[in-house]
Amino acid sequence: MLTQYLARPGGAILIALLTLFCFLCFSLNAILCRSALAVCGMHPLCFVAVRCFSGAAMLFAIWAFARPVGPVRLWRELMAQSSWPCAIFLFCYMLCFACGYVNMPSATGTLIQNSAIQVSMIGWGMHCGLRPGSRQLAGLALAFAGLALLLVPGLSSPPLMNALLISLAGISWGAYTMAGRAVADPGLATAGNFLRASLPAAGVLLLSLMNEGAPRTGLEEQALLCAIASGAGASALGYTVWYAVQPRLSIMAASASQLAVPPITAVLGLVLLGEAISLRLVLCGLMILAGIWLTLRASGRPAGA
Repeated sequence: MLTQYLARPGGAILIALLTLFCFLCFSLNAILCRSALAVCGMHPLCFVAVRCFSGAAMLFAIWAFARPVGPVRLWRELMAQSSWPCAIFLFCYMLCFACGYVNMPSATGTLIQNSAIQVSMIGWGMHCGLRPGSRQLAGLALAFAGLALLLVPGLSSPPLMNALLISLAGISWGAYTMAGRAVADPGLATAGNFLRASLPAAGVLLLSLMNEGAPRTGLEEQALLCAIASGAGASALGYTVWYAVQPRLSIMAASASQLAVPPITAVLGLVLLGEAISLRLVLCGLMILAGIWLTLRASGRPAGA
């Protein structure tokens, strides 16, 4: 789809713009989730289901347009590229993501999640036999120190349970990335995994419908639009563009550039949701991002999307 345009003259500018678009999509996922849950009062399980269904529908439509081979053959290709372990990791990511953001500011949540993704990927590399050097150990120590200071109880610290759920979301995404390393086409695999994840998503939708005792807020349509925008827009379009752009970036650029997502989310949260940016968040965020950057720079290993 996009690859033919990326190889043309001026493609470097297009790659930069599309990379920024991806990071905006990743940031908007947190903003849309927070808006649907905290502002509109949507049940997190319902948000998970709508995000998954709309993402699966959009991804199937994108690939049906890109590969006009017929729905049956396309379905078989999507199932061949995807797998149930990856789909379960993807579903766990979306579930922990939504449940964690019930009482978590978007900027803080994104910082915790991205830290968990990067650290889990680095940890997996160490488990596979990569021995960290002194710079990597210093970077990891700095990142963990920043995360610990962020979670220390205080007026501006995030709720511990929500922080744990967001961390599990990051770890699940890291596991999803590692489990899908061997696939031939990550874009097709993601579409297939969203379709597979729709099965457990239907189960949580049933649970959310059984919990209809929650008071109505009058913002149900707005919440539904936020969930659809998260699934069909920020997730489906964001992931599709990212997997087209990522091969054009160096390993270091693909990994380190994702550190821009938490600051972008902080600005969007401030502008769109009126969320405050505390000095504690800024200082701890700088420590965490600097530590992860130092580790990535020393190792040169990819750290996932």
